[in-house]
Amino acid sequence: TSTDGTHAYSRDGWIIGSTGANVTWAQTYSSMLSITGQAGVTDAFLKQRIESLVCAGALLEQDYITFQAFVNNFSGASLTPTLAVNSPNAADNYASTNIILVATNLQTIPNNGSAVISYTFKLPVLSTYYNGLEFILDFGNSLNGSGNHVIVSRMDVSRTPSWTAVGLQSFPPEAQIRSIDGEL
Repeated sequence: TSTDGTHAYSRDGWIIGSTGANVTWAQTYSSMLSITGQAGVTDAFLKQRIESLVCAGALLEQDYITFQAFVNNFSGASLTPTLAVNSPNAADNYASTNIILVATNLQTIPNNGSAVISYTFKLPVLSTYYNGLEFILDFGNSLNGSGNHVIVSRMDVSRTPSWTAVGLQSFPPEAQIRSIDGEL
């Protein structure tokens, strides 16, 4: 459970948070994350933070970065999640952040439907990305209601070739999800 106004770590380091009311989460199957709301939820979101050591060693100014996830929507209505990206002012300290990507609408997912949501952006020149990156997948108030839930899987953040267009991706590059053996 993620208590209203706080964050809880879930599988693979994803942080779940909500405002207005608690949300619960569960790992379904081996690689899916189910987030369930209740009456009063005004916002529900997932965050992924990438450590400064990874960013400083793997990213360059003006690299193209693609975020993608597969989302099943059981919220009772169509859902248009947003993606925001921040970087901290000091290495791995998210008390104060810089905006890399303002909250941007992703693909709309019909109720009882599923879709790949994906967006590519370009790291700005002289950014503080080397201090780390924070990706925020926000579901807004869509989980406001008993049993309203989403199931998220195949979440991936990766460098993308420079020929990739900036913006929504209808056919994103293949997710670079490591095998269980690679994780061990």
